[in-house]
Amino acid sequence: INQNGLFNGAISGPGTFEIIYDFDSFCASPSITFIEVVSLVDASISSVPELCESGSSINLSATDLGGVWESDCINCLINNSFDPQLSGPGTFIVTYAITGVCSDEDVTEVIVLEQTDATITLPAELCIDAGTIFAAAPSFGGEWSASCGSCIDASSGEIDLAQAGPGILTVQ
Repeated sequence: INQNGLFNGAISGPGTFEIIYDFDSFCASPSITFIEVVSLVDASISSVPELCESGSSINLSATDLGGVWESDCINCLINNSFDPQLSGPGTFIVTYAITGVCSDEDVTEVIVLEQTDATITLPAELCIDAGTIFAAAPSFGGEWSASCGSCIDASSGEIDLAQAGPGILTVQ
């Protein structure tokens, strides 16, 4: 405490301190009280990677423990465990708050990506003179490859059967 009676917790640091106020007089009685200086808290949420909707739950973390986790998704966040199978695809807001004398809060987005389906649709057998056919899959944007090398167009899935030749063709 300085001569003006000001107590600076930033100088003292955390802890419990006894404060005495007294007069320099025979008839005075001192007053004693205690003040507790509490450490700052940090609710900073650690980085969260993008998740797949079919993925496993992940445990979210923050710098300091003792806070409460909340999200705008229904039932996808239990304590600090976020479940992308329950959230489904989308962008979700997650908040972590530590309350008390010293409080802090952080907010982050959790992005859950839609599961892609790479199930290939092709006939089981074809005649070599059928020309070209197209491989198909429910989800677009993938890259095609086949055991015949350049007989398949990597972006369109077009297969040149004459170039592939007779035999079993593996398409991915």
